[in-house]
Amino acid sequence: NILIPTREAFLQNVDMILNDNPEEFLNNLFSKGVNIQAFLVPKDDILFRESLIKFFSSKNNISNLDVHTYEGEVLKIDEAREIHTLAHKTAFRGSKIFLLKNNFIAPEAQALLLKTLEEPPPETYFILSPDSHSGLSIPLLSRLTILQKAPEVGGEWQLAKKIFSYGLK
Repeated sequence: NILIPTREAFLQNVDMILNDNPEEFLNNLFSKGVNIQAFLVPKDDILFRESLIKFFSSKNNISNLDVHTYEGEVLKIDEAREIHTLAHKTAFRGSKIFLLKNNFIAPEAQALLLKTLEEPPPETYFILSPDSHSGLSIPLLSRLTILQKAPEVGGEWQLAKKIFSYGLK
């Protein structure tokens, strides 16, 4: 028998929990030598989206990046083709960021984005920030580093943060 994870099971395995300081979080993350190029960020977390763009700009010592923003109700296949083509062209300023703030990504567009994310060009970053992750396919989700803020839940959450920050003593 082959077990296929449900979307809920997959999403319970969130890659990163954001702290209250996006710049510190990103500096710590990338100082460990990780090479992450695609992120799923909650749509309402404007500060973190802006912090990601600012971080990649400072990481590359440039004041501006080639930022391509897509927003609207649906990201369609034609826009996904444009993203795929632009991602594989040389950036005008060294690095490229594709910010997808669409409410929904059409299944055909998801398939092409998946192909683009399987072997992303160097110094090319993707930030997906849809209204909901429920419309994203599991294969596409598997290519994204899923980021979300931790809920503030009284003393238990504070204890967990302390343990993960400093270890048990």
